[in-house]
Amino acid sequence: MKFHLMSICLLLVAVGMAHAQADKNGQNSSPTEIRKLRIEFLEFRIDVETAKISLLEHSLQQIQTERLTLTDQERNGPQQFSAFEAQFQGQALAPEQQAEFDKIKAQVVAAQAGHLDQERAALQKREDELSAELRIEKQRCDALKTKLGELTVTP
Repeated sequence: MKFHLMSICLLLVAVGMAHAQADKNGQNSSPTEIRKLRIEFLEFRIDVETAKISLLEHSLQQIQTERLTLTDQERNGPQQFSAFEAQFQGQALAPEQQAEFDKIKAQVVAAQAGHLDQERAALQKREDELSAELRIEKQRCDALKTKLGELTVTP
């Protein structure tokens, strides 16, 4: 956002300096020159919006990848615990030890499920925010393209 505002300010300063220079030389900027500058400015803003859209789409793809990773973790979690549990299969545990083991197992499974749920909720929130921002940027870009089309069609 800062880059976008700074670029706009720099372009406006450049236009102002060009007008001031033209006025010093006793010339006024022609409507054609002003129109040309507006077209260049709109093209620049469209390029900036297109870059923002690409970044947002890339971020959304990363979220999809993270979501797949969570699904894999969810699927592999019980298998990993089963491998750990298999180490104790050959050992006879006293009833209180078995109860303690089962209690710890339930706590680990619950903690892992809670962690995965929190991660999934955070990903969903980020995805919703990015999707909303992407819609806004696409609308902005479409509006700029419409303005540019109007300027290039009219003589």
